[in-house]
Amino acid sequence: MIRTLLTAFLLVAISSNSGYAALGRIQPVYNVQNMTAFTASGEPSTQQHVHDAIVAGATAKGWQVRDEAPGHIVAQIFVRSHMAEVDITFDDKAYSVNYRSSSNLLHNGTQIHRNYNRWVKFMIEKINVALRQQ
Repeated sequence: MIRTLLTAFLLVAISSNSGYAALGRIQPVYNVQNMTAFTASGEPSTQQHVHDAIVAGATAKGWQVRDEAPGHIVAQIFVRSHMAEVDITFDDKAYSVNYRSSSNLLHNGTQIHRNYNRWVKFMIEKINVALRQQ
């Protein structure tokens, strides 16, 4: 009897911890490394051009941006009770977007709520559009 109760308890504990993943709410954190900074004309870009496109693309999707250092922007988004923050590093040829911090997004080191990934992907799409428009 005790063994059966212990087994049942362990099954419930294990399933509740993986419940979010089973529902597809938790996914690996989406980071982008060295995304090429294409321009519409095919001409080489400048670091200022890439900076301006990142700011335009991020703010178009509701992210707040601040310059952290040359070639480094921090972008932050607030959605209801959730917050996500990313580091965006760049030069004249490419940019990278990496997880920095979050709140209320179930981050556990390597995984996070799927909405974080959606927000980052939408921002990257807008950055790429802005790069091609300049």
